[in-house]
Amino acid sequence: MKFKKYITELSMSKNTGFEIRRSTSNEFVIDITLKNYDAYYFAADYDSDNNDWEVEFEREGSGIQRVKIDRKVLMELFAALEKAFSEFLKTKKPDSFYFTGSKDRIKLYDTIARRITNKTKYKMSKEPTGPGGTAYFFDKEK
Repeated sequence: MKFKKYITELSMSKNTGFEIRRSTSNEFVIDITLKNYDAYYFAADYDSDNNDWEVEFEREGSGIQRVKIDRKVLMELFAALEKAFSEFLKTKKPDSFYFTGSKDRIKLYDTIARRITNKTKYKMSKEPTGPGGTAYFFDKEK
């Protein structure tokens, strides 16, 4: 099955844990537990100086890019991340936010970025970061 078709048909498993841990004026954190019990978190922190939100998603205890992940588990994770972004945008309604992606998962980050722009009223721009990474910037369309 082609990757695009697979990601289009993607949905979270009923067994995927998804819980908002914290939602304050400058922080939004969601805990994600996959079927295989791997734990991840989605965290957004508000920077009042720049009036934007920095979004991170990592495996508990180590960065997401540092661990080899089975393809099906990775698809479940990114479905959960898509849901987390949706919840974040619905709850916080940010004017702008950004996240960075490492080169070894760039196609998946590109897909999440495209899906955010296709399903919302945000426009996206990208800039290279470090060795092969990419920063994704989103601004609410006026």
